[in-house]
Amino acid sequence: MWIKDLWPPSYKKKAALNAYPLGDLDDPYWKDANFLALEENGEISEIALLYSGIKIPILIAIENNSAKKLSYLLQEIKANFPNRLYAHLSQRQRETMLKYYSASSHGLHQIMELKNSGFLNQIETDNVERVNHEEIEKILALFNLAYPDHCFERKMLDYGPILA
Repeated sequence: MWIKDLWPPSYKKKAALNAYPLGDLDDPYWKDANFLALEENGEISEIALLYSGIKIPILIAIENNSAKKLSYLLQEIKANFPNRLYAHLSQRQRETMLKYYSASSHGLHQIMELKNSGFLNQIETDNVERVNHEEIEKILALFNLAYPDHCFERKMLDYGPILA
């Protein structure tokens, strides 16, 4: 059975917290997403995502139910980790990962969630233009200036709009 079919209800309820891993369930990201899960009594209790579709793989290990269980999962799956990676971790998981990696912090990652989308229909979008490959150098320059360690790659323009 695919992880898509087993995705825990607690993760779906916390969609904003799990936006990156949930997004990687979709094509074209799926082929590069390696979901590693801790299963107890036939249910997934914690999940870590190792995404290898970009030059520096990303590990996403966000605590959903139990910090202790997620730490255990990370210790059990460390053999799957590459020599270098970028990680989005719950605060308590940093200590676990420092056993295996040296780290530099890029600061706290704030997660925002739009809970009332009713006003979105009032936003004028007639003059919005889709970004295309002709503007790729401008896009990369913006990313390099604003977020030098970004993970944006040219191929992402081919994936279409991201709708949450």
